Amino acid sequence: MTFLLNLVMATYPQTWRERYEEEFRAMLEQCELSISDWLDMFFTALETRSGYTRRELMKDLLNRLTGLIALVSALGFGSVFLIPHEDTAEFMLTVSPILSVLLIPAMHRILKIHRPKMSFAVMMTAILAVLLIVFAMVANLMTENILIVGSFTTMSLILIGIWLISVNGLAISTGTLPLPLGMVGIFAGLGWIVTVTTTMVTSLTEMSFNGTGLFGAFYGVMLMALLIGYFVWAIGTGLYFISGKVSRKLQLVY
Repeated sequence: MTFLLNLVMATYPQTWRERYEEEFRAMLEQCELSISDWLDMFFTALETRSGYTRRELMKDLLNRLTGLIALVSALGFGSVFLIPHEDTAEFMLTVSPILSVLLIPAMHRILKIHRPKMSFAVMMTAILAVLLIVFAMVANLMTENILIVGSFTTMSLILIGIWLISVNGLAISTGTLPLPLGMVGIFAGLGWIVTVTTTMVTSLTEMSFNGTGLFGAFYGVMLMALLIGYFVWAIGTGLYFISGKVSRKLQLVY
């Protein structure tokens, strides 16, 4: 008990401890404390130190966790350059960006302060993209029609790119994200749309667009914009959330 009590006391601000610690310790030594009591004291200490209410504190922790997940997404995405096995690399290339789907509600919480209607429309674009992915999975289980499954998948992937462009454009206009970070996100969205559309059309029609000529060069540029742009954007946005800047902006509406 002494160790836990010292740990909780250390969480409170110095000024609070100087005034209340002695009486608080004497009171607690006469009580049988449960786990919920210890957690309650710990969160109260964090509230006292940070100036947040408990609800605000939980939102702050959620924002920082969202940033951490975006950071993991970026690192997973970047790992494709280091993975020797092609199947594993393709899996990481596909799965890693999905982790950043948690940025959808997180970005909406900030953007709705300034542009609620536009923010809602952008968020619904992302939600529609997720629903289409689910429809594509269901269609893949129910039918062997590659064209139907491919159409759902292509539409969902295009909508993800549109969301990435829209949310960064809105974030730039409202000052939510720094201009360089927002521009990187827009270029990554453009690269995403061109790359996945070309890949899906090629796989569905067996036509090749990206191997020769001017479009081949354009495709190469867009692919690099996607790979490098998304990696930089996800890391930058993740660090932005982890740093607490998002939480400080949201204190206006807590």
